[in-house]
Amino acid sequence: MPEISFRLATLNCVLQFSHATDPLRSSQNSSEVWQSSVLPTPSDNVVLSFFGYQYIHLVRSLLLTFPRPPSSFYIEKSVDAGSTWTKMAYFALDCSAAYGMTPNADVSDSPRTPRCEPLFPDETSLTFQSVAGRETGSQDTHENLIQSSPEYRQFASANALRIVFDEVNRPAAAEVSSSGRSLDLFTYYRASDAVIASQLHCNGHAGGDFAGKCVCVHNTQGDECSECIPFYHDLLWQPATDSSPFECRECSCNNRSMTCAFN
Repeated sequence: MPEISFRLATLNCVLQFSHATDPLRSSQNSSEVWQSSVLPTPSDNVVLSFFGYQYIHLVRSLLLTFPRPPSSFYIEKSVDAGSTWTKMAYFALDCSAAYGMTPNADVSDSPRTPRCEPLFPDETSLTFQSVAGRETGSQDTHENLIQSSPEYRQFASANALRIVFDEVNRPAAAEVSSSGRSLDLFTYYRASDAVIASQLHCNGHAGGDFAGKCVCVHNTQGDECSECIPFYHDLLWQPATDSSPFECRECSCNNRSMTCAFN
C-alpha cells in the first residue's frame, strides 16, 4: 500500500495547537516554522495535533524537526478521531528523570508498550519508528509485524496523532546573558517540520486505495476489508499474509440458498 505523508507546512492534515502560536516564515528555506507564545513556566504543555485520517492507518514513522529540541515530549495516538488517546512513545534528554523510564528499552515481548528514546542537546531532528524496540530479528520489519503480530497492528493503528511537549529546553544562563535577553523569553516550543508516514489499514485485502479508502479484493468488504462479502462465508475471514491471501470463498449451497454463514 502507498504511504501517506503529512507535513507541518501543508494543509494536507488539520493542525491544532493547545496554546497560542505564531506562524513564522523562515528566511533560509521559506518553509513554515511554528512557535508557541512565551509560556508562563518551562513545564507548561503545548499540544500539536494531527487530524487527517478518515480511516484507520498504520503509522510507520514520524519525523520531527526543530531548531532546539525540547527537554521532553511524548507522542499519543487515537483510533476514535481524538475522543481518547494512548501513549505511543516518550522522548527526553533524561528518560529516567522525566518519565522514570530506561532509555531504548526492549519491548519486543509487549509491542503495545511505549518506550522512552533519548534526545540529545544538539539534535535538530528525530524520527520515531513504530517498529523500534519491537523487532526480535532482521525479519521483523514494519510490514512483517503488521501481518504476524496483532499486538503490533493495534499499536501502530491510528486515525489521529498528537505531540505533547511538556518541558522546554532553555539555553544555558551564560548563553542567554550574552545575548542581553531575559531567560523567560526563551520559554517556548518551536517546530519547523513534521512528516508522518503511514499506510491504510486494509488487512492485506486491498488492491490499492481510492480517495483515501481501501479498494478491497479477495471477496472482502468494509472500510478495512475486514469482512467477507455476502455469500462468501465458506471460510472464516482472516487477514492476508505473504504466504496466503486467505481469500473469502463462496458458499456451496447447491443453489438452494441465497444466504449463508460460516459455521
